[in-house]
Amino acid sequence: MTLGFTLMGFYDSLEYERIPLEIITEVTYAPQFSSYADSDGSLEFAAAIGFHIFNNRNAVLLKYRYTLMQFDDNGDDWEMWENAAAVGLWLRF
Repeated sequence: MTLGFTLMGFYDSLEYERIPLEIITEVTYAPQFSSYADSDGSLEFAAAIGFHIFNNRNAVLLKYRYTLMQFDDNGDDWEMWENAAAVGLWLRF
């Protein structure tokens, strides 16, 4: 388990242009000093692009995520990583 720090960015093109598009990025980093048990830290990067639908409030999202976890188990260092893609619907009320 780790305690991480997240930096997130969001750009909505409708505020500046008439293109129904939004871009979302997110980076989460957990250094070794904020990790406990067998964790040695983690890094996660996510990027999404959304296309506005239904009165420009809701969006269909295409998202990519990369996750890296580092562990130390009885002197053996190893890491686990994952790539994932998702499609979703972002509803705003």
